[in-house]
Amino acid sequence: MRDYLDTNRSDRHGKFTYSADVLPVPVQQLHDEFASYRQRFGIDIETRR
Repeated sequence: MRDYLDTNRSDRHGKFTYSADVLPVPVQQLHDEFASYRQRFGIDIETRR
């Protein structure tokens, strides 16, 4: 497993940066839409560190 991880880097085809800027709706709308789901399962909204 260590050999595989050493020789198969996740960024070998370039680094991908995830961004909410490409979403077709505002992020707040998604927060509102999934609020009951997050409350039911105790999931917090993730933020950048």
